[in-house]
Amino acid sequence: MKSVMTAILAIYVMGISQADAGMVNLITNGSFELGPSDADPRWNAAQWITFGLNSAGGANELDGWTVDPTGQIDPLRAGSFYGDASDGLRHVDLTGSPVQGKISQTISTVVGQTYQVSFDLLGISGLSLGGPIGVRSQIGDGAMFADFTPSLSETGWITQQWTFTAVDSSSTLQFLSLYSNQFGNGPHIDNVRVVEAPETAVPEPSSLVLWGVGMIGFFLVHRRSRQQTAASPEHP
Repeated sequence: MKSVMTAILAIYVMGISQADAGMVNLITNGSFELGPSDADPRWNAAQWITFGLNSAGGANELDGWTVDPTGQIDPLRAGSFYGDASDGLRHVDLTGSPVQGKISQTISTVVGQTYQVSFDLLGISGLSLGGPIGVRSQIGDGAMFADFTPSLSETGWITQQWTFTAVDSSSTLQFLSLYSNQFGNGPHIDNVRVVEAPETAVPEPSSLVLWGVGMIGFFLVHRRSRQQTAASPEHP
């Protein structure tokens, strides 16, 4: 009986490990927590720093991300005018003043594997902005992309997602603002994740356990049947 329980436990642990591996976030610093320290004097009274064109922010100051130097973004921290992050204490506004910004990150991928991109979007519509604020999420040069534009009725952080199938051993995920204005306000993003798409992930641990229990049960029944046959008295 002890060996049977050991086998069941081993199958369960294997299932947990495989499922966790399929849900690992491939993005580094997806919530933008790693960057300028809170003691950095560049944080202004509104609790943001401008990175990119004509600014003091470097292209690689957000760990894991590259900031396009031809555009502008604003990393924001807790206490900013636009409220709290959706995950952690920081998030990013993809439009500076007034230039649209872009950030990117290259991740390792498997050719033919489908991945799910998800992120939280805050599209603020101000009095002078002329409507909702959108963002484009794309892979590489833009052959695969998805645009997201919250409706005027949507408020607060909204989780967005889309999928892509890798065509190379590495894929570069980019986020581009689709909106510019003189006030330096655009689409805010946070909690960026890239994981293997659910339809291509490994089976759930519960399914593996049920399969394991069924196989062990079949083995035990078969073994008991053989023992009973061996123990039956011989016929004259």
